[in-house]
Amino acid sequence: MLASTVKIALLSLLANMHLETIVAQNGWTTGLPTVGTFSSPRVTDLNGDGILDIVLGAGRDEFKTCDSAVIALDGRDGQVLWHVRARDQIFGSAIFLDVNGDQINEVFIGGRSAELMAIDGKTGQLLWRFMEVNDGSLFTSHRWFNFYNPQWIPDQDQDGLPDLLVANGGDVLVEPYDPHRAPGYLVTISSRTGNLLTLAPMPDQKEIYMSAVLLHDPPDQEVIFGTGGETIGGNLYIDSLSHVLSGDLGRVMRLHTSPGTGYIGPASCADLNQDGINDVLVNAAAGRLLAIDGKTRSGLWELPLPNTTSYTSPCIGYFNGDDIPDVFITYGQGTWPKLDWSLQKMIDGSTGKVLFTDSLGYYMIASPVAVDVNNDGLDEVIMSINYQEIDAIYRKFFYTTLIMINFKSGEEVQIGESYPGNNFASTPWVGDLDGDGFLDIIFCHGTNARHTYTFHGMQVHRLKTEYRVNHPPHWGAYQGSNYTGQINK
Repeated sequence: MLASTVKIALLSLLANMHLETIVAQNGWTTGLPTVGTFSSPRVTDLNGDGILDIVLGAGRDEFKTCDSAVIALDGRDGQVLWHVRARDQIFGSAIFLDVNGDQINEVFIGGRSAELMAIDGKTGQLLWRFMEVNDGSLFTSHRWFNFYNPQWIPDQDQDGLPDLLVANGGDVLVEPYDPHRAPGYLVTISSRTGNLLTLAPMPDQKEIYMSAVLLHDPPDQEVIFGTGGETIGGNLYIDSLSHVLSGDLGRVMRLHTSPGTGYIGPASCADLNQDGINDVLVNAAAGRLLAIDGKTRSGLWELPLPNTTSYTSPCIGYFNGDDIPDVFITYGQGTWPKLDWSLQKMIDGSTGKVLFTDSLGYYMIASPVAVDVNNDGLDEVIMSINYQEIDAIYRKFFYTTLIMINFKSGEEVQIGESYPGNNFASTPWVGDLDGDGFLDIIFCHGTNARHTYTFHGMQVHRLKTEYRVNHPPHWGAYQGSNYTGQINK
């Protein structure tokens, strides 16, 4: 693991994309030569120096144990603070809570092969691992699969700490299109001990790949979740948290159904009709953006995009000059497994009207983020894109970079360098890492320039920009700045 300081240089235009470029200041790059990632970086101060540090999941090839499956990097210089092993890839993204009272947040993160763990944020010591804690319990007869991104719910085991709500499901060993699949579950877990508290099977007995998101505040919280996958149809649901805690989803309300494919990317929430209640935005895997009224549960609008596929989560920001949040999406063109180029749309949140369209980069499942970079009151979108070049003897080489879209001016601007390799799934983090008032960007990518889907080397970058941050980003990370799927107001 190597950390080095880099100077981001001014580059020429990206071939065939007609992008301008901007210069970022000194930052750092940390190389992780033996792992790759599907995880998105999240931040918290782990060493008490006042600078936010970076936590992300990682791994080697699927089903392989890795000693660096969860990695913490010093936000100041990119040095590795600690790393933790797992028996399979940790593709999830972390959430944080101080459970031991040392004023440093602990890390909670999950991934494949039923990996879900709590890690002491200061030391990197494992506090609990789900399958080890629950070995021999009443639930051992249950088959456990992937753990997706968790959310915090009010204390359920009377220890004074919030507890975890998380989806589990997705049997990777089942062949595509085989309908005989184990059902997914919504489970609650003690944050202090890792003990399983409740278990609620999917009402349609289908698998789940979608991270659950909470709507509303306690005590009226509802849970948004969806079933199905890339080859199996499913349903989008909402139900009260109290029903989930009871283990009975028999009174669930179905918001939408998709017969051929299901719902994978987590929901995003913002008030689109100015009734004071957040509404629900979901990308169906079959290439359809849904906007659903959070109060009445009726549809506000839909945007079908034929011959596209989505595994991403909608990005929410203020893009068009009114005071109603808008939506930015990036889909893959085609259907699984034949997906090549990407498709981007910006949509008026109040009407569902498309205000911007482009097709930047090859297909990826990383989601965009939104921040007002130039302090004009309108958000810009920042996102990763992948592209390829072909040399004189027709060999393909893959590259990745960041771009920023200014909807007011119509400019599409490259941020910093292009890097050999590919970013398939890691959403950037944007915000002020060190409190100096300027925007920082944290992003990850694989380093193999000849293959797009590898877990044999990656880099994590911190870009220090010259953009002043007068307002925290409205959507600064995967699932939003607060990691909850709710817009940061």
